Amino acid sequence: HKTPSLKGFTWTYWKHRFATFTVTFGSKGTVIALKGWSDEPEPEPEPEPVPADVEYRYSSANFHALKGVLDWRNWLKGPIIPFNAKVIVTDKGSSSIEFRVVETGQEYEFNNDADDSGYDTWALFQKWFPTEDQESALQALPKKDQNRVLGAEIKRGMSKDAVRMAVGPPPPHRTPSLRSSTWIYWASRTDTLTVHFNDEGIATRIED
Repeated sequence: HKTPSLKGFTWTYWKHRFATFTVTFGSKGTVIALKGWSDEPEPEPEPEPVPADVEYRYSSANFHALKGVLDWRNWLKGPIIPFNAKVIVTDKGSSSIEFRVVETGQEYEFNNDADDSGYDTWALFQKWFPTEDQESALQALPKKDQNRVLGAEIKRGMSKDAVRMAVGPPPPHRTPSLRSSTWIYWASRTDTLTVHFNDEGIATRIED
């Protein structure tokens, strides 16, 4: 619950009921810092160098990653990769993409089933994590919707763009087109959340 993925650069342990200590690893998987183990202050680890030619991508929405995995179904459950988080891809496969959030160093895996999602894995990842900084898209929203996006919440009165940024796009197998007046999300493996929009693309009803 403190370290959702063993692929992460920092592991957090409980020293006792009221205090934790952390172990930080470098890119080669070896320990580079130990913080909180003793009463002596530990130096902060040096950030991992990023190659000059690396391609940055940005999360186009708040995405939930359950146990370090972001699923193509976009489960609305688990810790959030925040809107406009800068990421770099560390490995590409036919059904999964491994990537790291630059600010935190946290590593994640994006999983896709092309037969069910209808998308090539890399194509869908690029759609969710484009190369363009997303700040201007956020600023184009009304202030109240900006705050809702930053809080990862959806309310009646939000536009389709605001809903998509707040909780991500609905899974394509349940909502094939964003032009639909009804978006269906998976709140869990058995429960759904449905957002209804009027002809102007404004959320009028939310069912869970």
